[in-house]
Amino acid sequence: PCGAHSTKSGAMGVSWLLFLQAALLQHVCADDKNQVLDMYRALKKPSDGKEDNRVSNNNLADVMGVLRYIHQEIIVEHSVQPPDRNARKYDIDAIAHYKMQVRNPNKLVNDPSRIPPGFGYFGAFDYGVSTNPAHTKDIESLGDFVGAQQQIEPSINYSSPWYWFSVTGDCPNLPWKCIRGTKHADCPQQPPPTVPSTCLDVGCAGKLDDSARKCQYEDGNESTWSDCCQHYSGDGGGGVVRGGLCEKGKKPNGEHGCVYNYDDLAENDFIDLDELVGIKDMECDGGNRKCKNWNDWRKNCYGDEFKWKFVCTDCFPGGQWHVTKERTDYCVEYDIDPRCAAAPDLCKDERCLALAEKEIGLPFWRGRCEVEANQRRGEAIIKAVQGAPVSDHRLVVKNSAGNPPCAPPGVTNACTPNVNGGPFCTRSFGGAGVCASCYIPGTADAFHDPSLPMCPLTVLSETGNKEAIKPGTTCKSESPLDLCCLYKLPGFNCAASDDVSASTFMTTYAQQSTSHMVEFLKQLLSKKQRQSDR
Repeated sequence: PCGAHSTKSGAMGVSWLLFLQAALLQHVCADDKNQVLDMYRALKKPSDGKEDNRVSNNNLADVMGVLRYIHQEIIVEHSVQPPDRNARKYDIDAIAHYKMQVRNPNKLVNDPSRIPPGFGYFGAFDYGVSTNPAHTKDIESLGDFVGAQQQIEPSINYSSPWYWFSVTGDCPNLPWKCIRGTKHADCPQQPPPTVPSTCLDVGCAGKLDDSARKCQYEDGNESTWSDCCQHYSGDGGGGVVRGGLCEKGKKPNGEHGCVYNYDDLAENDFIDLDELVGIKDMECDGGNRKCKNWNDWRKNCYGDEFKWKFVCTDCFPGGQWHVTKERTDYCVEYDIDPRCAAAPDLCKDERCLALAEKEIGLPFWRGRCEVEANQRRGEAIIKAVQGAPVSDHRLVVKNSAGNPPCAPPGVTNACTPNVNGGPFCTRSFGGAGVCASCYIPGTADAFHDPSLPMCPLTVLSETGNKEAIKPGTTCKSESPLDLCCLYKLPGFNCAASDDVSASTFMTTYAQQSTSHMVEFLKQLLSKKQRQSDR
């Protein structure tokens, strides 16, 4: 059992056994609430391949989240100025991959109402400032934590949820440096590209300013929000919020100052965006050489195929929204019709979907509302990270294993299934490894919330899910067309069939084997041939 033990012994022949026992106990009894997740961030790659500052008071995303950010915020040509710029917006040229260890405080981990399980509220950070009041209030009472927010929005089209993440740092309510305003008129800094909402007009003290660290932020006193650092007030409270990043090499323990950690980024943790999208394989200078980077390609690209952009001079509320496609003297990575870009529900907007041409630019980026195209982009990132193609279409890096069960024994949360086939949870969605709710279709007692995505067929092979099956969960039939039997619920197998049919196709598909599917298709073609010869 886990507990106190001694390695003392009067005999050398026994002491090493006791030492081994202690080592094994330390391993077995280690905190099983630590998760290892894959997080991503779009940025300008440091010249030496090393981070200037470890990430804190910032936002990250899973694979689909980082692609959505670049797709919507960074590369839309008609919304980025000036045309003669030398780099993408914010100088972004890479995607960083973080193998993040996360262990949030017990109050979060054990709170069944949190979705996704074990995470706090997500907080959007601007210039180091958390701009979500619910997020900052939780920091004050719970301490440091990693926040997460599930995204299912029509600005891109994907088959499963994806996630944003927030990681708290030192004094999360104030900016990296002071911002000039009516209360901070003596601040010498130039304003950042995006001024946090709490710093508008009045300005803000900086995180490291002596005055900010000596006074205390008060949730109910607005006059302190832009002047004073936030302090802990919950268990073990007192003192300026330190942030959740642990000391290097330390395993997160869920306490103040240590809820997440990651190894220092190395060269292979940065994905070159120009390589990813194909720019470095394209020709420049009349086709005499390969392009070096985004700026080289933009100014010296060979041919006119990508020298187009959308233009609209009356695209504003009350305007006529007359959009034209015009020639440029430079190559354009991506652009989308302004009528589509302005639609909050882009991938469901009837006006946008009716357009004959709504996107232009590199093939890598076209198809923002196509599930298959987004999957292809996600798989390209995973291939770049793990150095091998994705074989099963899962966007989770192959070495991401060993995480605790989503529905731990004795805990009821958003991953605890009922007899109706849900909600289970899978770590396969989005690409981070977060526990995401899903359901098994075709159960005898039908699942009541079909708005959730169906679980992957491998869901019961994920840690703890088979053990979490509630007694009485049954399939309504053994037909593969009802899908349930494909999940291999205990005691339920799909009815065998030698016929080449839709049912056989489904059982073959469930095997996730290319060779078996090829054999099935051969049989199907042979059957079709025999029918046509009659």
